[in-house]
Amino acid sequence: MVDNVSDYYQKLNEQEVQLSILNDISKYLNNPANKRIIPSSLTVPDPVFAAGIGMYNQLLIQRDQLYLSYKDSNPILQNLNQSIETARQSLVNSFEAYKKNILMSIDAIKRQNTKLNAEVRGVPKKQRTFMDFSREQDLRQQLYLFLLQKREETAISETSTLSTARIIDPAKSDYKPYKPKKYIILLFGAVIGLVLPWAYLNLRDLINVRISSKEDVISNTKVSILGEIGNNPETSSLSVIQNSRSILSEQFRSLRTNLQFVLDNDKPNVIMLTSSMSGEGKSFIALNLASVLALGDKRVVVMELDLRKPKLSENAGVDSSIGFTNYVVSSSLQTADILKPTAFSENVYIIPAGPIPPNPAELLLNKRLEILINNLKSEFDYVIIDSAPIGLVADAQLIETHCDVCLYVARQNYTYKAQLGILNDLVLEQKFRHAYLVINDIKNRKGGYYGSGYGYSYGSYDDNQK
Repeated sequence: MVDNVSDYYQKLNEQEVQLSILNDISKYLNNPANKRIIPSSLTVPDPVFAAGIGMYNQLLIQRDQLYLSYKDSNPILQNLNQSIETARQSLVNSFEAYKKNILMSIDAIKRQNTKLNAEVRGVPKKQRTFMDFSREQDLRQQLYLFLLQKREETAISETSTLSTARIIDPAKSDYKPYKPKKYIILLFGAVIGLVLPWAYLNLRDLINVRISSKEDVISNTKVSILGEIGNNPETSSLSVIQNSRSILSEQFRSLRTNLQFVLDNDKPNVIMLTSSMSGEGKSFIALNLASVLALGDKRVVVMELDLRKPKLSENAGVDSSIGFTNYVVSSSLQTADILKPTAFSENVYIIPAGPIPPNPAELLLNKRLEILINNLKSEFDYVIIDSAPIGLVADAQLIETHCDVCLYVARQNYTYKAQLGILNDLVLEQKFRHAYLVINDIKNRKGGYYGSGYGYSYGSYDDNQK
């Protein structure tokens, strides 16, 4: 109700403002002698009246401009004055009618206002009546809730007098206190103690993809093991020297002895060493095998035919600027030009690889390789060839046709079990006619001089054996 009264007061104020504006405009229009234009601040919301006032102001401005050029007696000015008077009379009549409408609207609003004010004055009485009814309703509601509460309390007190539980059987207890069964726990512990280690050992062997024991070698290849070389704890690549009595020296002597059973000792022999990949110790074994053979008063020459990644000459401290590569590409070089003596033995010579060529396989197919090997066989008892890994390139297969025996080097905890399949395929396809395995970098077991025999223990490998 109050909002409606406010709206009517707002409408009444708007109408009174419009009426005031019309009275101000009438002051300009009611005086015919007034030649001033109606100010723009005196605006009327009706667009028709606004257009009429604009046209009237335009005629006044036009007359003022013509007064600059003509006199009052001029017909043009007289016609324009007549038009201005006509427009003024039209606006006066229109404003009078519009003013009457506004006055009627103001009267109607005031009557409605009076009616609304009367209704507003009657509001307190009605509100008092409403509050009386509301209080009576709240009183009755509280009384009803109180009676409901009492009824529920009475029902609960009636049912609580009867017991809802009764004892069926009396409580029982054992004569002795409960305790765990010792024999069952011991049996369970024994089973766990046996099953868990067994499962761990089998799982470890299952996920280990590298050879770690002799059983791994035997289960993955039928090729015989000719020698087992232990770990080299020293930084030097040469472990076998004069009067050496280390375990490693004895293992190379054992390899020398085993070679006597697979070679024809009445003629010079060519021994090639290869492996599955780089880092398995071919150069290390070739150098020490040459040294141990030389200790038996044999003349030995080591050919560094790993033309892709030569290491032997560097480990032996031999200059490799001129070697096998130069011999093959130059027909003027002779065998003696590329033979390099070693510092550790007067019976051991080395033919270094020379500059690394862009086409190693083609150089190994050259006929001068066969000529060189034949010349060396006439001067030396053993020709040891350090070739490239067979698992990566085919260089070793090209050299094998000139060899009497092939030693395939595998390294403990380094060579993959699956890589022994390469050797199996080569032997099965008769690409390697006399192949034998040499296991390198075996970790020593505790308890004796020959503790590193069959069954290799775990441990880290030494990068010096390469």
